[in-house]
Amino acid sequence: VLAFMVMESRPACDDNEDTEATTSDDEKHDWVPYPPGHRKRAGFLRNYLTCVSQRELFSQTVWSPSVAFALRSHAFGDGTRRAETLQYDITKHPILKDFVDVLGETETLSSLHLRWPGFDDRKQTRVEDKRLLLQPLTHDSHARNTFQETYDTLVREVVIPAVVKAQQYAVDATALPIKQVYYASFPCVRVQQPSDFHTIRVHCDSMYGHGPCSVNCWLPLTELEQSGVNSLFVESFPGAKDFTPILCEVGELTLFDGARCAHFTVANTSDKTRVSLDFRVVLEPLFTYESHKDLGISDQSDESRQYHVGGYFSSAELCEESKKWKQVTQGAPCVKHGFPHENKEVVEQDGVD
Repeated sequence: VLAFMVMESRPACDDNEDTEATTSDDEKHDWVPYPPGHRKRAGFLRNYLTCVSQRELFSQTVWSPSVAFALRSHAFGDGTRRAETLQYDITKHPILKDFVDVLGETETLSSLHLRWPGFDDRKQTRVEDKRLLLQPLTHDSHARNTFQETYDTLVREVVIPAVVKAQQYAVDATALPIKQVYYASFPCVRVQQPSDFHTIRVHCDSMYGHGPCSVNCWLPLTELEQSGVNSLFVESFPGAKDFTPILCEVGELTLFDGARCAHFTVANTSDKTRVSLDFRVVLEPLFTYESHKDLGISDQSDESRQYHVGGYFSSAELCEESKKWKQVTQGAPCVKHGFPHENKEVVEQDGVD
């Protein structure tokens, strides 16, 4: 049984990473993507050690009974590999076409960096270029609504059934059958242009308030290099340190345990920009993250670490007659869905007809 939990998340590369690594660090962490002596190595490793310490703190959280039951199950057991790749029909779910239409792009996404001024300077972050590129995603339009509908349908028809099938073994029998699932109301968009440095530091999504039973879904819109330099590196289970790149194709998406499995990007040394979507899915019985007290990671006093149904999350219910998942609550894009969104989360209480 494969288990899934909470995206290449919001953290960006730390500008204060330029210190020198030690010999002991080199011996213990030979997987670090910067060679000994590189000015980025020590900072990269420091972020990893922070991730490890916060993951340990996270593991001490007092969870709700349903989540505690799930974490004791075989599906979430130590050593269980937490990843699966799904295929989808690109003609039935034309998410790439609809994404390109929103942006008004006519060029191939993997070469869009070529039109940026000084595109051959691989030391620039290109934040403003990306903001301009993705700005149409922040405005209501027919094209964005079409993209939204395609995304919703893909999640309900392809992703949710796979997650339910995998995680039903982690749910107490009293909560079966699973009838409601929450999913990110809008996907996060990532643009990783050719660069000399990584753009996403080592992290687990639990560091940003996501619960241990949510699922990360990572969907590329461009071809990935077989070396993985323009992909996302993920360990197979928490603490494994066997980081390998996701190498799915356009027309596929990978589910993984982003809440507890560390993940990061490396320097994109290719000549191709990677564009991808990521989002999260969580079963309703496993959505309540805590019961009595929390020991530090999911700080419910911090609004930025709270994710609400009708805001960050949409919801879907299983129709008894058709056996299909139907959306019942529609959330909306907000700052919690990542760059370039800046508006606060607004929770809508009304259902969807």
